[in-house]
Amino acid sequence: MVFSKLKQLKPSMMTDFKTATVKAFQNEFIGNTTQRINIQSNGLQHRYENNADFAVQMYHLPSLAFVPVQDVVLSYEKLLSRVDFPLESHPVLDYFEDTWIGWWSCFDNINDDLPKTNNSCEGWHRSFSEFIVLQKEQGLNEATIEKSLAGNPIQPQKKR
Repeated sequence: MVFSKLKQLKPSMMTDFKTATVKAFQNEFIGNTTQRINIQSNGLQHRYENNADFAVQMYHLPSLAFVPVQDVVLSYEKLLSRVDFPLESHPVLDYFEDTWIGWWSCFDNINDDLPKTNNSCEGWHRSFSEFIVLQKEQGLNEATIEKSLAGNPIQPQKKR
């Protein structure tokens, strides 16, 4: 139900792409596309690591995230017409087009001075978790102090 409401709003979404999140997003927004194709799974890693020209060609793909949303499709088509991608890379290009073109752009986030990654979200979560741990520790210490003030013997903590 949440995803169907989000579909209507078409919000900007940020995730660290945990497997469950990716599958849920793909099932609801893109269709049941759980297959991931990348350079490693397509046998192109050796070529990517040893051929600088090929690496630069493939690196053009994620750079499309910095193109204005309304220009992404045209920019992708121009890229395909200007760069001679080897035949072996076509499954990666097809996957990229089907999965990301039209769905993914951080251009507006840059213009609106919003984060391009979820690092700030993860940092907040880590700080919040540490706060909860400190709050629990403070509660235990306050209980120990209250026991001591009431005249009850304090049991030494066992080493962990």
